[in-house]
Amino acid sequence: WKNVKTERTVFDYFSTAKAFELYNQGFETIDDVPANYPLATKDALRLEHAQQNSSFFDHQKVAAFLGKIKYPVYYMDFETMMPAIPLFDQSRPYQQIPFQYSVHVQNRANNTLEHFEFLAEADRSDPRLPFIESLLSVMGTSGAILVYNAAFEKARLKELALLFPQFAAAIAQVLARIVDLYIPFRDVLVYHPAMKGSASIKAVLPALIPELSYKGLAIGNGTEAMETFLLMMQGAITGQEAQEKRLALLEYCKLDTLAMVELHGYLLHLKNTQDNV
Repeated sequence: WKNVKTERTVFDYFSTAKAFELYNQGFETIDDVPANYPLATKDALRLEHAQQNSSFFDHQKVAAFLGKIKYPVYYMDFETMMPAIPLFDQSRPYQQIPFQYSVHVQNRANNTLEHFEFLAEADRSDPRLPFIESLLSVMGTSGAILVYNAAFEKARLKELALLFPQFAAAIAQVLARIVDLYIPFRDVLVYHPAMKGSASIKAVLPALIPELSYKGLAIGNGTEAMETFLLMMQGAITGQEAQEKRLALLEYCKLDTLAMVELHGYLLHLKNTQDNV
């Protein structure tokens, strides 16, 4: 990699396979790629605006997406661990075991936020029952539940419904209310050049809401959260260090749902601004 350019490189804007395809044809940066190069629609749109250093907003499609979000809105995020050797009955190797959630609740636009959170005790007990009991107690019965990349949370909820059939009906109601905030960024309905080629919340948040950042957090991503709690559960982190790690886990997960609050607000602001043009 020593001779690969580091600024505006194709490896930052495209999937690995597509980036190597471009690189092997002599296109090292996005500025080298010709406008007529055959690309998928989303890649072509990202490339156009990245080259021009311009933003993009599909007002009609974003407005349709926002129309699906009914108040009160519950912004929800899970953290899980994946032990190679199962720690609990009715679990399998590398199964995603939820141990933490954060939920911000907003009763109407621009209203005061309420925050709810859960972090299991790292005492070697199965966190799944207290997790789902606590989660269902704060989710209400109406309003949208906003998540980022819904496939993850939906899969965990379906697993919990199978494990705890007494909660299956309540979980089904939660599943029916989920709206995926990932969609407008994944589908390039909104694009900012600072996002580069990524729709990950870790790329979208600093691009659109630069005052919020995961930088500087003691735990700054889901992998770190997963590994930290598993080490706590296995007894490798104890005492004062464990208390500090608990606070760091809570801070990280809380930022995930606060990020969704801010991104939803950003989309509403863009829509309302164009409505009034």
